[in-house]
Amino acid sequence: MMAAQLRETPAAPPPDALAESNHRIANSLTELAAALMRQFRVIETGPDTIPRELVSDLMKDMAGRIAALGRLHRLLSAPPAPGEVELDKLLTEVIDAYNSTGVFSDRLQVCVNVAGCRVAGSQASILMMIFSEIATNAAKYAHPSGLPIELTIAAARTPTGGLVLHIADDGVGLPEDFDEERDAGRGLRLARGLVESAGGRLSMRSDPLGLSFSIELPSARQR
Repeated sequence: MMAAQLRETPAAPPPDALAESNHRIANSLTELAAALMRQFRVIETGPDTIPRELVSDLMKDMAGRIAALGRLHRLLSAPPAPGEVELDKLLTEVIDAYNSTGVFSDRLQVCVNVAGCRVAGSQASILMMIFSEIATNAAKYAHPSGLPIELTIAAARTPTGGLVLHIADDGVGLPEDFDEERDAGRGLRLARGLVESAGGRLSMRSDPLGLSFSIELPSARQR
């Protein structure tokens, strides 16, 4: 009887795999905590009275991030190949997580064209956070009149095995006199910081037809 019970007990994951999973979760939670602290600093330096709408938006945003983070780690628990995640599944999970909180209020329509593209688990949480920042900023600012926003996403591989992710909206773009160093908000600064922390580059282009971002990340092997 004891032998039969032992045979039926699932094998524990290899220590290396468990350590890697814990490492990724810890990194993702650290990034989320950093994003929360940036929000809190903005509130601390603001007026004593905070509008209810601002608090509501903040809570929905954080709920979306936490839900997306949970879905990310569900994907990482059963990747198609060791340490990899399907990019289209990752982005779909993030979008669904945010939609479940109502933060986009049905205003954001996302068209994803990244089929067949996989990303390393070590980069998945970074891409999730970057996309979250760009999508929430687009929902807030792309169409001040309240019209629906269309966000398009495409990806391609570089000759060295890196990834280039293009994200564009159909909004009003940035003001003509916009200066990133002077005028960039918390979202843009966080997105650029995340990209650079991963050894990548972020560029953006603005015109009357919208705002687009190009995010280039090196191959995980190069990191």
